[in-house]
Amino acid sequence: MADTERHLVTFRVGGQLYGVDIMQVHRVLLAEDVQDVPGAPPHIVGMIDLHGKLLAVVSLADLLGHDAAGGAVRLLVVRRADDLVALAVEEVEGRVRVDSTQMLARPEGIMAAALVGAFRRGEEMGLTLDPDLLQFELA
Repeated sequence: MADTERHLVTFRVGGQLYGVDIMQVHRVLLAEDVQDVPGAPPHIVGMIDLHGKLLAVVSLADLLGHDAAGGAVRLLVVRRADDLVALAVEEVEGRVRVDSTQMLARPEGIMAAALVGAFRRGEEMGLTLDPDLLQFELA
């Protein structure tokens, strides 16, 4: 395997293709049994109980400025620093191997710090997300 090859889990938010390094993905769940959190910021859509551990469910559409009209049907549970967080996404498409010819630098003009690069999948371009760089408040 080449040093520049990466394995990404791909997903969609607002119709846009995104990828996150597979090593940061803990699991993928259906967006079921999400409990409301009264008084939480708008980007916190609730919480889930994952084997006795409460996790915040964060609307990735809200954080990235997408219209959430389609609604999230999957939760992408990712490692973020020393903890886990559930990212609400529309669809998880699967795993893809991206080599150096498919990886691109972060597009100019993108302000979201968590978007660290881009990749090609066929004719489509996706954005690479680093969960550790997502900026949000839990309370």
